[in-house]
Amino acid sequence: MSRLDRMDLKMIEKPVVIVGGGPAGIASAIWCCDLGLRTILLDSEDKFGGQLFRIHNRIANYPGIDAANGEQLRLAMLRTADSFQFEQRRKTEVRKIETDPLNVVLADGERIEASAIIISTGVRRRSLDAKGVERFRGKGVIESGVKAKDEVQGKNVLIVGGGDAAVENALILRENAKSVTVVHRRNSLSARTEYAEPALIDRKIRFLFNSKVEELIGSEDLEKILCRDLVTNDFISVDADAILIRIGVEPNSEIFAGTIDRDDGGYIITDRYGNTNVEGVYAVGDVANPVAPTIATAVGTAAMAAKQIVANSKKNMDILRKFE
Repeated sequence: MSRLDRMDLKMIEKPVVIVGGGPAGIASAIWCCDLGLRTILLDSEDKFGGQLFRIHNRIANYPGIDAANGEQLRLAMLRTADSFQFEQRRKTEVRKIETDPLNVVLADGERIEASAIIISTGVRRRSLDAKGVERFRGKGVIESGVKAKDEVQGKNVLIVGGGDAAVENALILRENAKSVTVVHRRNSLSARTEYAEPALIDRKIRFLFNSKVEELIGSEDLEKILCRDLVTNDFISVDADAILIRIGVEPNSEIFAGTIDRDDGGYIITDRYGNTNVEGVYAVGDVANPVAPTIATAVGTAAMAAKQIVANSKKNMDILRKFE
């Protein structure tokens, strides 16, 4: 066996380590296995699925699938994944990655040496910087408009945000709520016309533009919310029994800071194939996609990265063979 043949075998023995088990991570594992790469999928939670757990409404825009919610699509993806042989490790927290050699370092100190690393850690909902949010979590702060639709019967609801998620939830919750107030920092909505137009003319939905939430107030449960007009600096008190926060998302990329290049928003910078600034490290899905974070793009970038791993491996071996 030649030296390069031994190197080929060593590369095959080292796994592709995928960090993050949402749609992008699951798709990455499937594609890596399909291309003959030894694969390990890691996730800090006890179940794979990522943001799919937070989708409670119908998913009708993923080609070939009409799922009632994220859980249904998650199970469909996992059924496909189960037909491939790869190592699955849940409740596994990654502390950092090392680049020379490539290692994924776990919170317990274990190091997994990798032939390539795919970062698919996704995003999380941005939290509201206002007093009382944590105090009233579960006592007025709701996580999902769809899930809380029946719970807000006859209640005053305040929604923070002006995008698709905020305005769509306003339309959902207004069906049962006594009133819905939408608080938005800007002077106009960024939501799609199909949501914005009906919401703006709905008498049950009130908009406070150029405003921000300052404090959640109540004794045991939420009773009212103090807002501030950003133009006049005046305070506005809004009766509210429930609040839903929809002010966008932020990437789960902090642990890669200083190693992997990120933009000003914290999103990992990649080329069109998923390559980061570190050779052998790729990023896919929402953590590297501030423009079009969807399930479809997550799955597509996963396929691209897996194919690029194979292409880069062959390219490197071909270069070495020229000097053998």
